[in-house]
Amino acid sequence: IYYSLSFADIDGSCGNGVVVYLYADNSLILNYVVANNATQLVTFNSSLTLPFSFVEVRVDANANMVCDGTRIILTFTAPNGQVFDMRNNFTTTQPNAQGWSYLMYYTNAKTYTPLTLSSSGTQWIGNVSGGYPFISSSILHPGMTYSTAHPKPLFYCISGLIQYYTSWSLQRLAVIIHDWPHWGFDQKFPDQFPANPNYGGSADMIGLLNTGTALGHLMGLHHNFVDDYPDSPLYNTSDLGTTSNGQYTNAWLNPTTGTQSKQIKIEAQQALANVQLGLINQNYKIRAAYEDVDLSLKPNAYLSW
Repeated sequence: IYYSLSFADIDGSCGNGVVVYLYADNSLILNYVVANNATQLVTFNSSLTLPFSFVEVRVDANANMVCDGTRIILTFTAPNGQVFDMRNNFTTTQPNAQGWSYLMYYTNAKTYTPLTLSSSGTQWIGNVSGGYPFISSSILHPGMTYSTAHPKPLFYCISGLIQYYTSWSLQRLAVIIHDWPHWGFDQKFPDQFPANPNYGGSADMIGLLNTGTALGHLMGLHHNFVDDYPDSPLYNTSDLGTTSNGQYTNAWLNPTTGTQSKQIKIEAQQALANVQLGLINQNYKIRAAYEDVDLSLKPNAYLSW
């Protein structure tokens, strides 16, 4: 099913901007930071793979909810050619004949509550601060103040940074996310998948990669299949390289944790990479890579006696 999603700030004189999310079922497809005064429409045209039971567009406050009305233009085109248009399908009943619903999402409780039709019949409104959030045929306004007790995670921030670079007309960047693995920076290699939950986990990682790809960039992740840390779930002495006297070869010493990794012998690197990269590519669909470090090593660096 094809979709076209456009959005822009409608009042550049005040507000803190919003974050627009697109979900298919519970899978994050993209997230985009709409800054205050970003009044030029930004458009994403792409497709979603069936089957899924629902698609959700969510607009959240970026810092607070004041003065953050956001223009939304959204259409879906089904394989049979049927078009679902947010503006043209706006009605005073929900869910309406085309399947649109107008809901308020409580982030902490992860629950949805139907909005109430305004007396004018032109908006669906909530109960926060006198009629927020609200949804009209082409405007969504958030209704919850963003909690500073739950700062935005790293993958979300990187997504915003890529959008910032794009706004300066930087095109077709090769973006390699380095600090993303499950256990943290240079920790418990070669175990890397899934993405670090403290940074937003797989959901935010997929949103980050989808956003960058939709903006025309090549998105990739840093990998390491040469260092084996003794606290890794994948640590296996049979994978380790040895010196001529039978000792395991030291690799990277993590200066933060003080943990000494051991060198993975070359014949084990490929097997570990096949498993980890298989999971990474299946779930994240990366499109870029960068050869790092190996080019500066001696040709015999990973030989094992």
